[in-house]
Amino acid sequence: MTDRQLQRRDALLEAVMQLAAERGVDNVQMKLVAEYSGVALGTTYRYFASKEHLLASALVDWHSRLANRVLNEPDTFQSDAERVDRLVDYLQRGIRGFQRYPSYADLLVYVSGSRDPNAREALNQMSARTNRVLRFLIGPQISPEDFETLSFAVGSLWLNAILTWRSGRHSLTDSYRLCENGVRLACAGLPRLSALPAATTPPAAPRRRDAVSSRTA
Repeated sequence: MTDRQLQRRDALLEAVMQLAAERGVDNVQMKLVAEYSGVALGTTYRYFASKEHLLASALVDWHSRLANRVLNEPDTFQSDAERVDRLVDYLQRGIRGFQRYPSYADLLVYVSGSRDPNAREALNQMSARTNRVLRFLIGPQISPEDFETLSFAVGSLWLNAILTWRSGRHSLTDSYRLCENGVRLACAGLPRLSALPAATTPPAAPRRRDAVSSRTA
């Protein structure tokens, strides 16, 4: 993109976050974002194919700022325990960002369930950047298989902490606590992951008794 195109794109992404904070996610529409940003609606659709694509891209852009700050910090870890502490801090900083702007958490909930291919691609970029942070914080000493497992566990814990808080199932304090405890438990299992037996195919579900009886009657 040219500098002018990047400026327009940034204006659209910024407008999404401002409108989400002021009016709520449900009231953010493509036409309103275009008007708010000063970008023509037709131009808006050239950058973003759908509302879900636009919302997901705005969320990813906002979240990338935290990830980039961590990646630009020096690697001065003295122990594995310190690495885990920094990982917990990174995830809790992410939750604090949503605490300051609860509508952004609603935006995360909204786009996480999207089937729009462009929205999914944007979220994949967010996951890739998060994995870079996770690898930076944990270090290179774990295998790719163990890293994949840890990434899935940590991401699931973080997302679930936010979802259950916004749905009222957990208090914010509980979400912080459960996220930290879960991450520490997952990291504590790292040395044992490679020694665990390989996963096997789950057993077939037992046949229903009435179905068996009907065939033998």
